[in-house]
Amino acid sequence: MSLRPALLACLLFSAAPAIAQDALPPPSGQWQANGKQNEKLFKQAESDFKTAMKARRQKMADADDADTGDSATGGFGGGRHGGMGSGGMGGMHGGGGMHGGGRRGGGRSGAQGLAGLLPGELAFAAPADGTLIVQRMHDAVAFAQDGDGAVTMIPLSSDGADLGNGVKAVARDDAGDLVLDATTPNGLKVEYRYEVPADKPDTLAVHITVNGHLVDGLKLERVYAQAKAK
Repeated sequence: MSLRPALLACLLFSAAPAIAQDALPPPSGQWQANGKQNEKLFKQAESDFKTAMKARRQKMADADDADTGDSATGGFGGGRHGGMGSGGMGGMHGGGGMHGGGRRGGGRSGAQGLAGLLPGELAFAAPADGTLIVQRMHDAVAFAQDGDGAVTMIPLSSDGADLGNGVKAVARDDAGDLVLDATTPNGLKVEYRYEVPADKPDTLAVHITVNGHLVDGLKLERVYAQAKAK
């Protein structure tokens, strides 16, 4: 859930520069996004997404053709897809439809592109620009952005947090990395893995993996550098 506790926000914004980040459990600290590199990484992921969507549409079109051929030879009821058209149920393969969703509450359909795939409720987890602030605590992880008073708390437990509009998230430790697992009401499962390399402790990479009804194993990366104390 998103909170605006003044005390916690004050601690996040003021304490991180004053304390050596290597004294905090990674990836705690302030991280400045590499906007130019993140844009390049996004364009590559967008290209991969479009390729995957094209292959998916072709696969479904081939399946439709095969079904149509079967029905033409005397299949029951004159055709399994009669009256539904190439868009399937509710325009599933085009814009909007049953998986439309909009910017919040689970993302939009594949026709809207990668930028609209993930809902706005997850924007806090890996912003493409600006400063990401992460604070690991005993039973939760706090996320914030410099200049924004909102603090999002994600529990380190199986209960997780309800971020609104059916979007849920939970944090966990995995092989020394912080991992945030999120689900959306339209069936997406999103993993954010926060990696601070041992040989480059002043850098942070967030590896994002998306699985669901439109994609399978889609990957996107965001990179950051340790923000300098002001």
